[in-house]
Amino acid sequence: MAVGGPPFALILIQPDLGTALVIAAVMFSTILMSGVTYRMIGLLISMAVGSIAFLVWLHNNAFELFSLVIKKHQLDRIYAWLDPQANIAGEGYHLFHAMQGIGSGQLYGSGFGQGVKTQSGVIPELHTDFIFTVIGEEFGFVGATVLIVVYFLLLYRMVIIAFNCNNTFGTYLVAGTIGLFMFQIFQNIGMTIGLMPITGLALPFISYGGSALLTNMIAIGIVLNVNIRTKHYMFGEED
Repeated sequence: MAVGGPPFALILIQPDLGTALVIAAVMFSTILMSGVTYRMIGLLISMAVGSIAFLVWLHNNAFELFSLVIKKHQLDRIYAWLDPQANIAGEGYHLFHAMQGIGSGQLYGSGFGQGVKTQSGVIPELHTDFIFTVIGEEFGFVGATVLIVVYFLLLYRMVIIAFNCNNTFGTYLVAGTIGLFMFQIFQNIGMTIGLMPITGLALPFISYGGSALLTNMIAIGIVLNVNIRTKHYMFGEED
């Protein structure tokens, strides 16, 4: 937390809440893998819940102080997440049309390049933040499920590598990478179907973007490096 806290705070005040939450997910997954007591984990979760409750109290009782922490565009996104149809022409525009597009895909989708919402240009940023909308509309529930299963297999394989690693530092590296990918996948998919507020996070290996792709490839390279350096013994590990 001492290492990850300063960049988390600096990115948060930019403001860039999405990237800050990614760093928080990396820190939490590393802490979870480090073997800390459940009491400490409960304390961290309680602190997070308490911070959210305090922000809600500030919103209702001291909005001027609240606006110093949560910026207007972030608050508008939260409002749009809670009620997308209340402001379709504004902050709720993305989410409303994204959910319509994904829903219209039904079971098998409308076919590659045949999506009404995605091909008409109604939804902006389809090649980056809202790429899952294209998959949901054009490939349907089946296509979206296949993508999620592939992500699950990727994360599952990294979990196996983390548990098999006989080097503590390598285990922490893989655990942080798992948190990195898991949060981005959950947040990106969740925001397109209304489970999470909209943030500018890319879908790993699917969204367009050179820097995101390079970062994800480096992260996978670190995991593979940990795996090939893990020593396997036929008759148990050495003391």
